[in-house]
Amino acid sequence: MKDDHTAEKGKNIFLSKALEDRLNDVLVYNSIIETPLSKINSIMIKDIDDIGLQYLLNYQTQREGDLLNALSYSTTLFPYINEMEPYRESKNGISLEYDDYKSELSELLNKRRSIRDFSGDEVSFKVISNILLNAGNIHKIGDFFFRNIASGGGFYPIDIYFYANNVENLEQNIYKFNPMNKNLEIINSDSAKSINSIFSSQSSIQFEKAAGIIFFVFDYIKPFQKYGDFSLSFGFIEVGMISQTIHLLSTLYGVGVCDIGGFDKPSCESLLKVDGLNKHVIHAMVLGSI
Repeated sequence: MKDDHTAEKGKNIFLSKALEDRLNDVLVYNSIIETPLSKINSIMIKDIDDIGLQYLLNYQTQREGDLLNALSYSTTLFPYINEMEPYRESKNGISLEYDDYKSELSELLNKRRSIRDFSGDEVSFKVISNILLNAGNIHKIGDFFFRNIASGGGFYPIDIYFYANNVENLEQNIYKFNPMNKNLEIINSDSAKSINSIFSSQSSIQFEKAAGIIFFVFDYIKPFQKYGDFSLSFGFIEVGMISQTIHLLSTLYGVGVCDIGGFDKPSCESLLKVDGLNKHVIHAMVLGSI
């Protein structure tokens, strides 16, 4: 048994050293990230050569005035765009054979809607648990661990944080979801007063009536060791897969949910205790009783 433990420890040391060597090889091309554990030396955008990292640091620097109010868009532009779209499409083509009208998945997909109006009633802790675990669960088959969603290179760089606002038997805190241990770790217990300021541009959503908010944090270093600048697109793709899964689960459990694209990124990262350099809050979803 002792020999096995020693061999495993030696293997881990070897893998850690191999990973750091790989990172140093990949990052040699004018990147300012030196090792897996180091901070970025400068946050002055003009000094950063990695275009993917530049985008991550800048993608939410727009001011509120640059954003079209969601209500104005939905009442003015969207109906017009929606009416015009069918006329732009060609009617020539091969017709598809669609007969899956009644499967559970098909019905869930057809029922899915973005919900912004909530009743203010509590959502049960069991429903929140099922949504988080089914969206990002780790399960073991034989000697191997698997997740419910795909990830580029199997790096799984997206961490899920949850702000509990109105959940049965769950205190109003910011939590980090741990899929391996299947639990919620308290990150910040002084969070309620900051939520409204973070989402001040989202006037069409009553956050005080929501059960909670899901935040997606992208660990840029994890996929960068293999994919370099492609890491950015893979991170957003992974968030898309998780958020769609949450939409379907919420529809199944009778909970309303809506994606949130506009928020104060630096303030949000401060609330979640994320550095905004190697790790970034890149998306959020609000959910609640309807």
